Amino acid sequence: MKKLLLLPIFFALITFTGCKDDEPNPNVETALDKELKGEWSNYQMVAVYVDGQDQVAHTDTSKAEVIHTFNKPNMKIYHTVSKSEATVNYALPDTSATRYIVLTNDLMEQHVYEIKSLTDTDMVWERVVRYASYK
Repeated sequence: MKKLLLLPIFFALITFTGCKDDEPNPNVETALDKELKGEWSNYQMVAVYVDGQDQVAHTDTSKAEVIHTFNKPNMKIYHTVSKSEATVNYALPDTSATRYIVLTNDLMEQHVYEIKSLTDTDMVWERVVRYASYK
């Protein structure tokens, strides 16, 4: 009889015992990851400085090839002029209509860019820095 009383307790323990949900794997490739994967060459960077009245105060244009190689979770950056190379981590925290990419360097500094457009051959990022100054 005692064995019969333990049987419902045993089934209750099995029924109500569960596993914790697994954490999402950050290395799972999303559709956006697949679009970014590979090598991209950047030939021009434009920095636009806007004053307190939202008027363009200054524009800098840099023309040098910089190669970005995406292989989640890393992006390798190679400057063809200086021959310097760096590797940063990247994350895609938002995969909705507004898409962002977050770059984190070795010093744990993060820079957030919005991917303004992305096709098979072209990509445009934008980074807005409020109250930035230039010399």
